[in-house]
Amino acid sequence: MPMAMPFRILSYCFRKQIRELPMPRQRATKIEWLEWFYHNCDFGPADGDVRNFMRLQFMKETKKNLPEGWNLADDGETCLDITED
Repeated sequence: MPMAMPFRILSYCFRKQIRELPMPRQRATKIEWLEWFYHNCDFGPADGDVRNFMRLQFMKETKKNLPEGWNLADDGETCLDITED
C-alpha cells in the first residue's frame, strides 16, 4: 500500500468527524422566550380570566398599554387599552 493512502484515509475520517461535531446551541432572546411562554402556557379552567388579569395588572403597574396586537381580549375584538390614568 502506498504511503499516501493511509494519510488520505485518516484525512477523510478527520474531516468527517469535524463535520459531525455538534454546533453550540444558540441562546434565545428574552422576547423569544416570553412570546413562546405566552403562547404555550395554560392556566387551566381559569386561563382566560388569568390572562386578562395579567394584562390589566401590567397596564396598572407600568402605566403603559399593551403592544399593538397584544391588546385584545380573548374574543379577539375587544380592545383592552386604558385611555385614562
